[in-house]
Amino acid sequence: PGFDRMTAVAQWGQVLCFDAKGVIRSLPFLVMLLLAMANFITNYAVGGMRFDSIPYPLTRIMMEELNSSINAVLVLVLIFYSGELIFRERQVKIADVNDAMPVPNWVPLTAKAGALVAVILAFLLVGALAGIAIQLIVGGAPVELALYLKATLINSAYFVLMAMAILSIQTITNNKYLGYVLAIALMMAETVLNGLDLNHRLASFA
Repeated sequence: PGFDRMTAVAQWGQVLCFDAKGVIRSLPFLVMLLLAMANFITNYAVGGMRFDSIPYPLTRIMMEELNSSINAVLVLVLIFYSGELIFRERQVKIADVNDAMPVPNWVPLTAKAGALVAVILAFLLVGALAGIAIQLIVGGAPVELALYLKATLINSAYFVLMAMAILSIQTITNNKYLGYVLAIALMMAETVLNGLDLNHRLASFA
């Protein structure tokens, strides 16, 4: 059989789908997703107590509550599954077999990166659907689909950059648990910088 560029792309797609499905169908992911959605719904219901009444479920308010409720959980998902994806073959002792497969070197790592992007989009999409469901059930405010789409894409850009950074840490350290520690340190770095009054946007982006 021939191994050209299209073969490599097809292999990449297969590995990406396999990794993404493995994460999305896993029990830890589903549990964390349910916890995030429960936190979102609770925050929306309890948030009205600040004004002695639950506010109308405007799309803007729903996205603000959604971001404050699920972002921290999504960070944990990315930290955990970045290590799981990188070291999965080693844990089941098929790393040598996997390395011997006729697959270009760039395929496995970029497919894992793509799988994390798919996980981010799936997580945020479920959150957006939950927000839309609340709006339809409560009523009183229009559902702005364009705003949901725009907010989801903007929010996902931050998490995609974060996922690539964490994946790079796991690859460079070559130790899953050390990678976890450094990833957590990276997430805490912005808080430390803010405490030192180093809150320039370029520093936060870096």
